[in-house]
Amino acid sequence: MVTFSRIRPPLTQADLASVEKRLGVILPADLKDHYLRHNGGRPAPRFFEKNDEWYGVHQFLTMIHGDRNTGFEETYRDLALDNPLFPAGVIPFAVDEGGDYFAYSVRPESYGQILFVQSDYFQEPDRYLVFLSPSLANFLDALADEL
Repeated sequence: MVTFSRIRPPLTQADLASVEKRLGVILPADLKDHYLRHNGGRPAPRFFEKNDEWYGVHQFLTMIHGDRNTGFEETYRDLALDNPLFPAGVIPFAVDEGGDYFAYSVRPESYGQILFVQSDYFQEPDRYLVFLSPSLANFLDALADEL
Protein backbone atom coordinates (compact mmCIF):
# COMPACT_ATOMS: atom_id res chain seq x y z
CA MET A 1 0.00 0.00 0.00
CA VAL A 2 1.27 3.44 -0.93
CA THR A 3 1.67 6.05 1.77
CA PHE A 4 2.39 9.73 1.25
CA SER A 5 4.61 12.10 3.20
CA ARG A 6 4.88 15.87 2.92
CA ILE A 7 1.25 16.24 1.91
CA ARG A 8 -0.50 19.60 2.06
CA PRO A 9 -3.80 20.43 3.77
CA PRO A 10 -6.70 18.35 2.46
CA LEU A 11 -8.90 19.57 -0.37
CA THR A 12 -12.66 19.79 -0.53
CA GLN A 13 -15.04 19.26 -3.44
CA ALA A 14 -15.36 23.06 -3.59
CA ASP A 15 -11.56 23.40 -3.90
CA LEU A 16 -11.54 20.96 -6.82
CA ALA A 17 -14.45 22.74 -8.52
CA SER A 18 -12.56 26.02 -8.17
CA VAL A 19 -9.42 24.53 -9.77
CA GLU A 20 -11.49 23.09 -12.63
CA LYS A 21 -13.11 26.47 -13.24
CA ARG A 22 -9.81 28.38 -13.20
CA LEU A 23 -8.15 25.91 -15.58
CA GLY A 24 -11.17 25.29 -17.79
CA VAL A 25 -10.84 21.51 -17.47
CA ILE A 26 -12.92 18.75 -15.91
CA LEU A 27 -10.67 16.57 -13.81
CA PRO A 28 -11.29 12.81 -14.00
CA ALA A 29 -13.21 11.36 -11.04
CA ASP A 30 -10.45 9.03 -9.86
CA LEU A 31 -7.86 11.81 -9.99
CA LYS A 32 -10.19 14.03 -7.93
CA ASP A 33 -10.74 11.19 -5.45
CA HIS A 34 -6.98 10.83 -5.09
CA TYR A 35 -6.56 14.56 -4.42
CA LEU A 36 -9.31 14.53 -1.81
CA ARG A 37 -7.22 11.97 0.11
CA HIS A 38 -3.68 13.11 -0.75
CA ASN A 39 -2.95 16.69 -1.70
CA GLY A 40 0.46 16.24 -3.27
CA GLY A 41 3.22 14.54 -1.36
CA ARG A 42 5.93 11.97 -1.83
CA PRO A 43 4.83 8.37 -2.27
CA ALA A 44 6.44 5.37 -0.62
CA PRO A 45 7.13 3.13 -2.37
CA ARG A 46 7.91 5.38 -5.32
CA PHE A 47 9.26 3.36 -8.27
CA PHE A 48 7.30 2.06 -11.25
CA GLU A 49 8.77 -0.59 -13.56
CA LYS A 50 7.77 -0.96 -17.21
CA ASN A 51 9.68 -3.07 -19.75
CA ASP A 52 12.80 -3.15 -17.55
CA GLU A 53 12.79 0.65 -17.25
CA TRP A 54 12.30 2.25 -13.84
CA TYR A 55 10.43 5.51 -13.31
CA GLY A 56 10.80 7.21 -9.93
CA VAL A 57 8.02 9.45 -8.66
CA HIS A 58 9.66 12.32 -6.79
CA GLN A 59 6.40 13.93 -5.76
CA PHE A 60 2.77 14.42 -6.66
CA LEU A 61 1.92 18.03 -7.50
CA THR A 62 0.00 19.90 -4.83
CA MET A 63 -3.23 21.77 -5.48
CA ILE A 64 -4.06 25.14 -3.93
CA HIS A 65 -1.94 24.84 -0.78
CA GLY A 66 1.39 24.18 -2.49
CA ASP A 67 4.31 26.15 -3.83
CA ARG A 68 3.00 28.67 -6.34
CA ASN A 69 5.73 27.85 -8.85
CA THR A 70 5.53 24.06 -8.79
CA GLY A 71 1.91 23.33 -7.93
CA PHE A 72 -0.68 21.51 -9.99
CA GLU A 73 -2.33 24.62 -11.46
CA GLU A 74 0.89 26.39 -12.38
CA THR A 75 2.32 23.25 -13.94
CA TYR A 76 -0.87 22.62 -15.92
CA ARG A 77 -0.89 26.22 -17.19
CA ASP A 78 2.82 26.21 -18.06
CA LEU A 79 2.80 22.84 -19.79
CA ALA A 80 -0.67 21.99 -21.06
CA LEU A 81 -1.91 25.47 -21.89
CA ASP A 82 1.18 27.55 -22.68
CA ASN A 83 3.67 25.06 -24.14
CA PRO A 84 2.94 23.98 -27.73
CA LEU A 85 5.47 21.12 -27.40
CA PHE A 86 3.62 19.47 -24.52
CA PRO A 87 1.22 16.75 -25.72
CA ALA A 88 -2.45 17.71 -25.85
CA GLY A 89 -4.99 15.81 -23.79
CA VAL A 90 -2.83 14.92 -20.80
CA ILE A 91 -2.84 16.30 -17.27
CA PRO A 92 0.50 16.33 -15.40
CA PHE A 93 0.03 15.22 -11.79
CA ALA A 94 3.48 14.11 -10.57
CA VAL A 95 7.13 14.75 -11.38
CA ASP A 96 10.32 12.70 -11.32
CA GLU A 97 13.64 13.97 -9.96
CA GLY A 98 14.75 15.07 -13.44
CA GLY A 99 11.73 17.30 -14.06
CA ASP A 100 9.78 14.97 -16.35
CA TYR A 101 6.10 14.41 -15.67
CA PHE A 102 3.70 11.60 -14.96
CA ALA A 103 0.43 12.47 -16.68
CA TYR A 104 -3.18 11.35 -16.77
CA SER A 105 -4.63 10.95 -20.26
CA VAL A 106 -7.98 12.58 -20.98
CA ARG A 107 -7.78 11.71 -24.67
CA PRO A 108 -10.83 9.72 -25.82
CA GLU A 109 -8.73 6.83 -27.14
CA SER A 110 -6.66 6.48 -23.95
CA TYR A 111 -8.79 8.05 -21.22
CA GLY A 112 -7.58 7.20 -17.74
CA GLN A 113 -4.19 5.85 -18.78
CA ILE A 114 -1.09 6.96 -16.93
CA LEU A 115 1.71 8.19 -19.18
CA PHE A 116 5.25 9.43 -18.66
CA VAL A 117 6.33 12.52 -20.61
CA GLN A 118 10.03 12.32 -21.54
CA SER A 119 10.91 15.90 -22.39
CA ASP A 120 14.24 14.95 -23.98
CA TYR A 121 12.33 13.22 -26.77
CA PHE A 122 9.77 15.91 -27.67
CA GLN A 123 10.74 15.60 -31.34
CA GLU A 124 10.24 11.82 -31.33
CA PRO A 125 6.52 11.09 -30.86
CA ASP A 126 7.11 7.37 -30.30
CA ARG A 127 9.41 8.07 -27.36
CA TYR A 128 7.96 11.31 -25.99
CA LEU A 129 4.96 9.70 -24.31
CA VAL A 130 5.47 6.36 -22.58
CA PHE A 131 2.42 4.29 -21.62
CA LEU A 132 2.84 3.13 -18.02
CA SER A 133 -0.49 1.91 -16.70
CA PRO A 134 -4.15 1.53 -17.69
CA SER A 135 -5.36 3.45 -14.62
CA LEU A 136 -4.30 5.56 -11.66
CA ALA A 137 -5.26 2.78 -9.24
CA ASN A 138 -3.15 0.26 -11.16
CA PHE A 139 -0.24 2.71 -11.25
CA LEU A 140 -0.36 3.29 -7.50
CA ASP A 141 -0.73 -0.43 -6.76
CA ALA A 142 2.34 -1.21 -8.87
CA LEU A 143 4.72 1.22 -7.16
CA ALA A 144 7.71 -0.64 -5.71
CA ASP A 145 10.44 0.12 -3.19
CA GLU A 146 13.62 -0.50 -5.10
CA LEU A 147 15.16 -0.38 -8.51
